[in-house]
Amino acid sequence: MRSKLLNLPVWLLAIGAGVFTGLLGASVRVAVLVLGFDLDGGVVSNAVSGFVTGIGPGLVGVPLIARRNRREAELTGLDPDELEQARRASVKGPVPADPRLVRAARDLCAQRLETARRHWFLIAVSLTVMLALAIGFAVAAFAWSPWFLVMTAMLLWLTGFVALSPRQARKRLARLEAALPRQNEPAAPRP
Repeated sequence: MRSKLLNLPVWLLAIGAGVFTGLLGASVRVAVLVLGFDLDGGVVSNAVSGFVTGIGPGLVGVPLIARRNRREAELTGLDPDELEQARRASVKGPVPADPRLVRAARDLCAQRLETARRHWFLIAVSLTVMLALAIGFAVAAFAWSPWFLVMTAMLLWLTGFVALSPRQARKRLARLEAALPRQNEPAAPRP
C-alpha cells in the first residue's frame, strides 16, 4: 500500500493531504466552538475558516516531502521498504545488520548534517522566531488564559528538538560509521 501511495502523482497526493489537513483544521475549530470558547461567527464560518487555514500545510508539505524522498532514493539506490529502514536507522534504534542499509543510513545522516550546516542561518532564525513566539504565548497565558501555556510548551519542545538535532545526528553518524565493516578487515566467514 505504501509503495502505491508513493507512486501516485505529487499533485494528487498534495490535494489529498490538503483536504485531510483542511478537514482536521475545520474539526478543531468546530470542537473549540462546541467546548464553549467564544469564537467569532457560527459553526459554518468556523468550519470554513479552519478548513482554509488547515489546507495549506498539506498542499505545501507533500511536495516538499516527495522531493526529499526522491533525493534520498537517488542517494541510496534502495527500494521504498529498505529506504524506510535506512531512514529509521539514520535517526535512532539498533544499527541494521545489512551493510548496505548501514551505508545508506550513514549517507542519509551525513546528508542531514550537511543540510543543517548549509542552512545554519535559516535554522538560527527559526529558533529565534520559535523562542519569541513561546515567550509571547507565555505572556498571553498570564494575561488572558492559561490555555496559551499549551502552545508555549509545544514551542519550547520544538525549539529544543531543532537545537539539539545536529548534535544527535553527529552522535548517530559516529555510531553508524563505527558499525561499517572496515576495508582492510577480512570478511566474516560464511556459515
